[in-house]
Amino acid sequence: MKNILFLLSALLFSSLGLQAQDNYPTPPQGFQSLFYIQRSGNANTIVYDANLLSGSKLDEKKPINIYWIRYTDGGTREGLSFIQRNLAYGVSVDQLGENNFQFHLVSYARKKFILEMGPDGKPRARMEVNGKQVVVKRIYVSIEQSSLWSLAPKVQYVEIFGADPWNGQAMYEKFYP
Repeated sequence: MKNILFLLSALLFSSLGLQAQDNYPTPPQGFQSLFYIQRSGNANTIVYDANLLSGSKLDEKKPINIYWIRYTDGGTREGLSFIQRNLAYGVSVDQLGENNFQFHLVSYARKKFILEMGPDGKPRARMEVNGKQVVVKRIYVSIEQSSLWSLAPKVQYVEIFGADPWNGQAMYEKFYP
């Protein structure tokens, strides 16, 4: 049911034109930046930032701040809608310890992330990619636009781009949900 709702949500919030991801803008990267998600259809981007209280302490109540950068509207910043937050791009978070959380996207619980402070004191989101731990940098979702008579588009594939947490080597995984 959640997958259907996620797909419905993706249809509602995507335009019908397709564009190659290489042409998409890169969101500004700051100390709190974790990763971002871009989708086929338009360059609008969902950004995931760590929510820090002071210095290097993650907010235990809301450790992740999620928002849109609407590049199709001049780069404005917007929060997620109720539907987006609860059925598509929001997260379900469990605290594992101090400054250590496990989370997943509400629309896809099979891929788990670990939110933690890295050895450099910067927050990071890790996950397993091709059997190895990777610091996630960006995710791309290719969506097949459905006809006007169909309510939900189909996710064709998902690409995860990241780096090895120990040597910085680029890591990549493409999977078909």
